[in-house]
Amino acid sequence: MEFKNGDLIIFRVEPGLHYTEDGFATIITDGGSLFLPEAISLNSYPSSNDFRGNLTKVNCGDIGIILEYLGRPRQINQDPEWFQYDVYEIYINGFACHAFKQNLRRINRRVDRVF
Repeated sequence: MEFKNGDLIIFRVEPGLHYTEDGFATIITDGGSLFLPEAISLNSYPSSNDFRGNLTKVNCGDIGIILEYLGRPRQINQDPEWFQYDVYEIYINGFACHAFKQNLRRINRRVDRVF
């Protein structure tokens, strides 16, 4: 299920989610800290220089918002089964950055009705 612009999300990184099942990195790690890049190159991913621009420090459980669906890297199969490689622009911790769907979970909105 694709996210929509404006959806609230939780950034999720659990053991094993730094990389896809295929061994490709989805976030940047440095000394136990997690970072999302300002941009992910959809033209070259997966390669050694795909994460570009400023970095935003994030933690598992941080809340953000979907700004825009950017697409899937060109070198990744477009079959729906490869959805974890879909890239979104998100706003999190005061910055816009790019993130793979693999590391995002939708926050379900519950509306209480008052009669």
